[in-house]
Amino acid sequence: MPDDLTRFRDGPSVMERWVAARDLMAARKLIPVLDTPEFHSGFAEVAKEAHAGEDIYRLIAVDLVIRLSSFAKKLAPVAQSALRDALANKLPPASLLTDAKNLPAGAKPAGFRENIALSLQYASGDWVIPYVLRALVEEDRSQRSRLELVRQLATREPSIDRWLDLIIAQPIRKILGANGNLEIAAARLRDLTAAIADVVNQNRARLSVTEHAAQTCAALCDLVVPISRNTRLPKNLGQSAAEVSRLLDEIFAAKLTLIVEPAAYAVLEVFDRWWRPLPYPKPVQTALDPIVDKLVTGITLRARWGQQSEMLAIRLRQALGDKQSADKRVQQIAQEESGLSPDMDDWLRGRQRREAGESVSQRLRSIESEDLTASIALILLDSEQLLRTVEGENSSEPGMRLANAIRSLASQRGLEIVGHSGQIVEYFPVEHETLSGSPPSELRVKIVRPLVVRQRHDGSRDIVLRALVTDAN
Repeated sequence: MPDDLTRFRDGPSVMERWVAARDLMAARKLIPVLDTPEFHSGFAEVAKEAHAGEDIYRLIAVDLVIRLSSFAKKLAPVAQSALRDALANKLPPASLLTDAKNLPAGAKPAGFRENIALSLQYASGDWVIPYVLRALVEEDRSQRSRLELVRQLATREPSIDRWLDLIIAQPIRKILGANGNLEIAAARLRDLTAAIADVVNQNRARLSVTEHAAQTCAALCDLVVPISRNTRLPKNLGQSAAEVSRLLDEIFAAKLTLIVEPAAYAVLEVFDRWWRPLPYPKPVQTALDPIVDKLVTGITLRARWGQQSEMLAIRLRQALGDKQSADKRVQQIAQEESGLSPDMDDWLRGRQRREAGESVSQRLRSIESEDLTASIALILLDSEQLLRTVEGENSSEPGMRLANAIRSLASQRGLEIVGHSGQIVEYFPVEHETLSGSPPSELRVKIVRPLVVRQRHDGSRDIVLRALVTDAN
């Protein structure tokens, strides 16, 4: 029977060479033969397969180059050169490496995918980022693979906002909730956000981020784990929310000024909806502790600037899961802060001050009823359609008066319509939802029902109703 080195040189396929190389490494016989003609000949064939092999065989060859260079550091220069040459062209999908029956005997599929992820540091071309994203979304087991894929994304794209936009826009993202199994979906959300949080932690100094990333994170939670009032919560949802909270905290660490922006805490609304009226599980409460501290700091800073942030106060209630506890934390700010204006002090302490000249509309603006606001937004869209219908007719028309009254009420609540029916825009998951519920086939979409946003008194803006869109064609 040929020895392992001969098998490595003469193997009829990369599968046989892979097994021979594994046996050489296991027997500690690889290092002594690195400079032999037999090894160079076999390695050249592996490099050729990595460059021009077909489907899974090309991936196996790339994996083998990574394994050999990891075992024998002396091989690193030639291995890196071979990988740069091989990965100038798009690789076959990493998802081919999921069935052990298609791999060498005894090989573990997750290890192959991890090595493919590592090899991408030598890849070049426009294909790399889309490839990374697809592999990241499809990865179903290996956290090491996810972590390396996010690292590769970070080396090519410094914007965390962009990462999340690209992830949530993946046409194959529905695989995160395969077969409607919420346990699997929650686990995927947990593992994906954990990998992103780790990479953000390791690269804060060179990454950029805005509140948009946090809003997209909230949209990702809704997309991956769609829970309605009658849905039974998956047992591991608390772990998922804890990792999402850690990601949010890493986003704040990357850009501390976001702690005063209510939109940056959008994911708390998702958590509140998931568990209401139940208290948060202990892991979620613990993970939210630093978020609560940042919210209190944000409210304090706003108070010092003379700004009453009702939305930050709501976010604090959502973070604590209890209005009474939130009110106590806000009141504590008034007790500890000196030099605040009387109006600000009253607001923090929850006193209801009614000035003689205060109007009904001003009192209405102080009511934070999300359900009512969403209803008004829907009525506003209907009224705008009505206004277009009766515009130019008798101003005493009852429909005109009603539509104008609704417009006035919506204005009092800061509601604005963005866009118009029939407009062609770029698809953005945070702002758009499709009629079918599935991602659009093209990046450009047509608005069926416009977006409605709310301009808040503290200068922030949030989305009340996402726009309904359909394919542009």
